[in-house]
Amino acid sequence: MRAVARRLREIDRHSRRVERNAFDRTIGAGFVLALLLAPVATWRMQRAVVDREREPLLLMRAFITLDDDRIRVQPVDPEQRGQVWRTVVPMADIELVRERARAGWPFATFEEISATRLEAELSPSCRETRRAEVVAAAAPIARASGLESPAESRTHPVSWIFSIAAWWILLSVATWIVVSPLRLGWYLFRRGRTIVRQRRIDRCLCPTCGYDAKHSVLVGRCPECGSEIYERPEVY
Repeated sequence: MRAVARRLREIDRHSRRVERNAFDRTIGAGFVLALLLAPVATWRMQRAVVDREREPLLLMRAFITLDDDRIRVQPVDPEQRGQVWRTVVPMADIELVRERARAGWPFATFEEISATRLEAELSPSCRETRRAEVVAAAAPIARASGLESPAESRTHPVSWIFSIAAWWILLSVATWIVVSPLRLGWYLFRRGRTIVRQRRIDRCLCPTCGYDAKHSVLVGRCPECGSEIYERPEVY
C-alpha cells in the first residue's frame, strides 16, 4: 500500500495541471443541470406526446335472409369486407376493436389499452333504429372469440431510463452548442489581443495603450496609463 501511495504521489507531482476556465465550468454545470432536467422533460413529453392507434380484432357481418327478418351474425375475413352476399340482405359490418395509446418521446414510457368495444357500420338496407339489435346479436360471438379484454395501463421502466438518458444527451449537446461559439469568440479575442500586445512589446511600446516608451525615463511603468511595461529590447 505504501508503494502504491508513493506511486500515486509521484504521478500527481509530475502530472500536468489542467486549468478550467469559466466556459469549462459552465459546460460542466450544464451537464449537471441537464441530468436534473432530463426526468422532468421525460415526464412532460409523456403528457404532451400521445400516439393513438385503433386495433381491429375481429370482423363480423350481420344479415337477414329473404324469408326471415331475424338478424344473424357471422365472423368474416377482413378481405371479404367489401364483398356482396347475394343470397342474404347485409345489415351491418361489426368490428371488435380496442385503442392503444402510447405516450412519451423519444421512447414510449407509458401505454394505455382501452377495453374492447363493438363498432357497427350499418348498410343502407338497415335502419338506425336496429343498431342496438345488431350489436346485441354480435356480442355473443365476440365473447366466444376470446378476444375481449378489459382496459389496462402500464409504465415501461426501461423506456424511462433510455428516455432520461436521451434527454440528458440532447440537453448537454444543446449546452455545448450554445457555449462553444462564445468560447471560440473569447479565444480569438484573447489570441488577437496577445498578438497585438506582443507586437507592441517588440517595438518597445506600452502593451496596454501603445505609448512609445523608448525614451521614457520611467522603468517598469508606462507614463501614459501606469500599466507595467516589459523589459525593453537592447536595440533601443
